[in-house]
Amino acid sequence: MQRSKHKLNLFTFGMLACWLLNVKTITENLFTDDEMYPEANLPDFSFCEENATSLHDSHFSSKNSRQATSGLSQAVRPSNLTSKPLTGVYNLEWIEKGSGSVDTVICRTSRPMTTYYNRNQGKRTSSLQLGYSNSDPVQWIRLNLAKYAKNSEITCSLFDYLFYITKEYREALHLVKLVINLNDKNNIQKREVLSNNPFSHSDSVQTNWWWLLQQARCLYCLGLTREAECSIKMSLEQNPSVESYTLFALIAMRFNQPIRALNIYDEGLLKFPEDIDLLTGKARIYQKLNKGLQSVALYKTISQIDAMNVESLASIAMYYFYEDQPEVSLKYYKRILHYGYESSELYNNLGLCTFFTHQYDLCFSMFNQAVALSDATNTSDVYYNLSHVAINIGDLQMANQCLHIAIVNDNHHSEAYNNLGVLEHKLGNINMAKELYRTSCQLTPDLFEPHHNLTFLTEALGEMHTTFELAKTSLRLFPNHSDLQNLLFRLKEHFSLA
Repeated sequence: MQRSKHKLNLFTFGMLACWLLNVKTITENLFTDDEMYPEANLPDFSFCEENATSLHDSHFSSKNSRQATSGLSQAVRPSNLTSKPLTGVYNLEWIEKGSGSVDTVICRTSRPMTTYYNRNQGKRTSSLQLGYSNSDPVQWIRLNLAKYAKNSEITCSLFDYLFYITKEYREALHLVKLVINLNDKNNIQKREVLSNNPFSHSDSVQTNWWWLLQQARCLYCLGLTREAECSIKMSLEQNPSVESYTLFALIAMRFNQPIRALNIYDEGLLKFPEDIDLLTGKARIYQKLNKGLQSVALYKTISQIDAMNVESLASIAMYYFYEDQPEVSLKYYKRILHYGYESSELYNNLGLCTFFTHQYDLCFSMFNQAVALSDATNTSDVYYNLSHVAINIGDLQMANQCLHIAIVNDNHHSEAYNNLGVLEHKLGNINMAKELYRTSCQLTPDLFEPHHNLTFLTEALGEMHTTFELAKTSLRLFPNHSDLQNLLFRLKEHFSLA
């Protein structure tokens, strides 16, 4: 009887070990650093006073980004208020265009009350593509989390699976609270034992800082930012870590406090000098604030520490491209390609750099590779950039076709509507150009170019009152534009004389 019971225990232990190994394998295969935190949910979009999209999970008012003095002009560089990212590398935290109304947000997502872009739902099923559909190791609905919370060897792996793979943040938070409560009970018992023993030291026993960090992560993902801030402060008091400082800075960014976030990163860098994650987070904030010089200086520091850091190389390349140095930008993009990275975005940027450095023999081959590697998320951008090449070589028919393809693949591509309006305006189709400009303005209210073009088009048509309102809107987007300032001055004189 004892022998059979011993065999049963060995069998149970073996099954548990296999299950634990399977869970860890799936988590390590699917987890990346940028997937640690999701995008903002619907309340963050609908109740933000000045809704503006950006690369990361934070919101900046358009006033802050427009008043930044060290950034480049909006006439030569895409704004961070539009769907085009300022960074030189694709980032998983980047979200698509925001909306000024709740109705628009709801119409653009299949699950409006969970997340706006609904990327997490796609990640939840990503394990099916790797062959785990028929052998899902965790049926989390059937789990008795209170039972697993007592086993420290299993709890950490189970939490990682719930948080990173299934995206069940509520269940993960429930597991964390069970572990913390269990630790608190054990700590109370230890204190009682220590208090009864007069020869023992009465040092306070605290909850494990790692679980406080995980609790803050879950609360942050659920939108409970204030509670997450309290939890992360407790974790930092016990044991400062890079992950804790990173999350603390993200919380500050969620509160639209970039200066506070920079101070948090500086505090972390004092304890962890030259840490790449902290330097990258700080560089991203400078990038959002349109402080290009500070951002690129940090990215250069990162590239010196880690020569194969793709984000730093791509961001430096992007900076030099908009500084009218495409030959320097091309050098950095080629360096990324030599490291073995291939993507549609990389070949697209290489195509633009080779074109502006007059290497026409390489330009179209790069764009061919970009089209071949493109998917539904970036096909429109590739053809939009290809239309610029066609315009520069004088092939307006090809440019028209590229812009139409871009709109077919993404009917919210406001830049494509604007450029198509310019082509129609050049061909003499005034009404069509006017409607295309209006469509672009409606899709992205903070995009300068369509407002500028529509302003001067309505002036040519004699619609003075409409021109006056559009000119004021355009100057709010680009306050130092001399042509618009002169136009507004002439309109004020016209109305005063009338």
